[in-house]
Amino acid sequence: MLVKNGTSNTSSSSAGVSTSCAALALWLAGLYIRRIRSALLEEAGKNYVLGARTLGLSERTVLWKYIMPNALMTLLPMLGITMGNIMGGSAVIETIFGWRGMGQLMTTAILARDYQLMQAYVLWGAGVFVAANFVADVLTLWLDPRRLQAKGARQL
Repeated sequence: MLVKNGTSNTSSSSAGVSTSCAALALWLAGLYIRRIRSALLEEAGKNYVLGARTLGLSERTVLWKYIMPNALMTLLPMLGITMGNIMGGSAVIETIFGWRGMGQLMTTAILARDYQLMQAYVLWGAGVFVAANFVADVLTLWLDPRRLQAKGARQL
């Protein structure tokens, strides 16, 4: 439904923003929830958690100080990898909800067979994907330097 100024009701209202954001993020939520659950269960069975419980620490302290930081370290590389899914999904979401963005620009370029624009979009998307993975890897190594030493790399 169009408003007098030519914008879509769905894209200009806060309900449209929240609906499109939910549609873009909700399909990845199951993947992240499953990954977090398996990482938490794996970390909860390790010896250092048993040692922390033996010391008499509360379950809240054990969860937030011992289990959670190590379990969440497995999500950083996953965030970088799913950036490509988010960029691809944005084209669909922008087309459905009538947003003007890079995804709709790519959809328009495909329909118009504008190969130069498609190549530029793919190059831009590849650059964003590589940058997101690089940032995720650097953050992983910065937050947990043991990973760098475990791979046998030289000390920086």
